[in-house]
Amino acid sequence: MPALQAAQPLLDIRALLGGVPLATELAVGTGLSPKDLGKELSGKLTRATDAEVLQRVLEWRWSRLNGWEKLCFAHASVFEGSFGTDAAAAVIDLTAHAKAPPMDEILESLRTTGLLGVAGDGRWEFHPSVGSFASTKLPASPRAKVSARRDAFVAALARELAPFAEARSGDALQRLSDERVQLAACVGRALQDGKSVKDALVLLRALGPLFERDGLADEIIAWADAALAAAEKANIKDGAVASLLRLRALFRKNRGDQKEALAELEKAEEIAASANDATLLAQLRIDTSRLLASDPAKRKLARTKLDKALAAAERTDDLRLQACVLAEIGELGRFAGL
Repeated sequence: MPALQAAQPLLDIRALLGGVPLATELAVGTGLSPKDLGKELSGKLTRATDAEVLQRVLEWRWSRLNGWEKLCFAHASVFEGSFGTDAAAAVIDLTAHAKAPPMDEILESLRTTGLLGVAGDGRWEFHPSVGSFASTKLPASPRAKVSARRDAFVAALARELAPFAEARSGDALQRLSDERVQLAACVGRALQDGKSVKDALVLLRALGPLFERDGLADEIIAWADAALAAAEKANIKDGAVASLLRLRALFRKNRGDQKEALAELEKAEEIAASANDATLLAQLRIDTSRLLASDPAKRKLARTKLDKALAAAERTDDLRLQACVLAEIGELGRFAGL
């Protein structure tokens, strides 16, 4: 009986809201009693469908937020999937609210109201219905500005992490995995508008190693094909293009197409040399040497390629890369007597 009595207020609230689960959760988050909720929602729920009940409860919850909570709630609707506090701080502009608390406190406040949830990975996320409602609170003009800040944040993150991802850094790959949905959405937008090819190349350079790790070859190759075609049309030849060519070559190698893989690696090496990207140049020469070494007749060429890889690596401060090249030279020497 005591347990039933304790649960009775929740049952009363659920009955008041027609048994709509999300509406009940949102109402319970206010801490109001069923009687007080009845007063607050008086006349709003008569002969309402489940969808109408949820919409009216959402509008009511929105009306109870303060200014910076409303702004944060609406601006966060630009995120696809879950998002971190760092992303929210970079994208949500609180300059109009000088007295607003730190971003993590605002997000936690929204969570306690039920308007924001926590994903399994500990990041913030909207329930789909709440996210759709939040998007209606951000008009087109400010939405464009907030969305631009979101894309700039994602592009900057990709640019920062791409070299570490290519080196198979576990931390970098995990961080990119956290932002996978945001990154993929940005790639799609960049390729669709045709004006952001360089952004797409940077994003794919970061995503490539992640998709390779996760075995999503077909998806990344389709994107790489589209991005490389757009880059060729725009006459873009930089490190990002070389990285995508490298990625596509490695997938071709894994599928047994050695000739095409070698051709793409050579093309990527030429671009990396022109872009003066010594780190990428060394990596490309290592990849090429491995392919060449699989043919006994080309093992001397493989050794020459490794010597050039070492020369490129020594132009960098990357001791790990230099050690990698030396290990490749040693392995080829033991294997082929070179």
